[in-house]
Amino acid sequence: MVTKGKILVVGQKSSVFCPPAIKAFEELGYECLFFDHRTGPAYNSLILKRLFRLLPVLTFIKDITIRQINKNLLATVGQFKPDILFVSVGENISPETITLIKSRGVKTANWFTDFISHWHIIKKLAPVYDYFFCPDPPVLEKIKSLNLTNCFHLPLAIEKVFETPPAYRKEYDIGFVGSYEPTVWKMREPFLASVKDLGLNIWGPPVWQNTLLKDNYRGRASGQKMLDIYAKSKIVIDIPWDNFYAESISVRPFEVMSVGTCLLFYNIRKDMDRVFKDGVEYVSFTNKEELRTKVEFYLTHDQEREDIARNGFNAITGKHTYLTRMQQVLDTMK
Repeated sequence: MVTKGKILVVGQKSSVFCPPAIKAFEELGYECLFFDHRTGPAYNSLILKRLFRLLPVLTFIKDITIRQINKNLLATVGQFKPDILFVSVGENISPETITLIKSRGVKTANWFTDFISHWHIIKKLAPVYDYFFCPDPPVLEKIKSLNLTNCFHLPLAIEKVFETPPAYRKEYDIGFVGSYEPTVWKMREPFLASVKDLGLNIWGPPVWQNTLLKDNYRGRASGQKMLDIYAKSKIVIDIPWDNFYAESISVRPFEVMSVGTCLLFYNIRKDMDRVFKDGVEYVSFTNKEELRTKVEFYLTHDQEREDIARNGFNAITGKHTYLTRMQQVLDTMK
């Protein structure tokens, strides 16, 4: 089969972003190869990881590992001969390596999926790539202040699984999946406590059992179990962290809406309203009283809740899949 070109995707083996990005590129007609930039003794050995924490002087081993990773990437580029190098974050890939790859006629792009809190890494990487994509607008503003014109807004996405909203039986009135650390998510416990008597179910680490919400705790959940919980909930609440400034949203809203469930979102992220429509595709709240009022309303107004859920699902499948995001990347790079 004739392909449109070759794309070398660089990221972590454990990344949730790389496999669906590769699948999307392949659906769009490209041959892909994956390169793991977090491999070798410094990353694969649990003993070494513990020693790094106990004896910081041993971090020179990590430096050696990173240098080898960069050499291996250059060798892979030489063998695979990609048209495009697509990097997901890629903090281990040095600017010098990217410059060498560009000198071989390869277009380079980075989708930096972290937020402004990683500026110390971003400011080193953004200038060297041909194209730098990021979901967080404050990052783009700071980059533009450096007189760079290679940076573009690219929100996160979700892999399309269902053609129509799945017909799960709604077992839970309110679902919440997430961690508990009051210095990171200051409002999680107060917000959730305000609706604990309305059918709240919490999944996450056992530390929830040490809070006012211990009776609402249901255990751990991740991966497919987490998505099943979202699909079986009438309402899912998302309360993003609020211990640092950011405008971008995480993948959580995409996950909830992708299974056809009504999302109530603590609206402290401006990008939520750039990506989705409040009151149409999701429902926002800003304080405990508003959260309780809206939970009570949508639990007792099935049609309105189902309309929100369906609109959110349609927005996800129509505009926010990896296929649409990777097509945006390719269109930008033409």
